[in-house]
Amino acid sequence: MRIRVSTTAPRLGLASLLLVAAFAPAGCGSVSEQPLAPAEPFAGLAFEPTAGRVGYRFETSLVFPTESLPPGGISGQCGLTSDTWDYKGDLPPGIAAQSNSPSFFSGTPRQPGAWTILVNLMGVRCSMGPNQHSYGDRTLRVTFLIEP
Repeated sequence: MRIRVSTTAPRLGLASLLLVAAFAPAGCGSVSEQPLAPAEPFAGLAFEPTAGRVGYRFETSLVFPTESLPPGGISGQCGLTSDTWDYKGDLPPGIAAQSNSPSFFSGTPRQPGAWTILVNLMGVRCSMGPNQHSYGDRTLRVTFLIEP
C-alpha cells in the first residue's frame, strides 16, 4: 500500500510529521506501524508574505520549515541560498524582482488583483554550516494577492 501525503503543516511549526499506517488484513488481528520516510531537504519552500495592499510596501522572503533542513542541519545555521534563480510570469505593478537582495520581490503595489508566477531556484543549498552542497533545483508557484 502506498500512501501519499501533501500538506503545508510544516509551515505551522510542527516539530515533525509521523504517519502511522494501520493494516489489518482479513483474518489477522495485528496492526503494524510504519513511519513516513523523512522529507527531502528544503521541502515546503515558500515565499512569505505574498499578500499586500495597494499603496503599502512589502517584501517577500524565502522561508522553509526547520523540519526540512538537511541531515545534521541546525536551524539558524543554514543560510538558505541558491546558485541562481529566475521567474516566469507577470509581477503586480509596483513589485520588482530583487536580484541582489534576500527579499527576492519587493515594492509598493499599485493595482489590486492576483498574479501567479513560477520561481525557479537552481542549486538550492545552505550558505553556511556543514551541508553546503547543492540539494538540486526547486520550482515554486507563487501567487501575489493585492487588495485595494
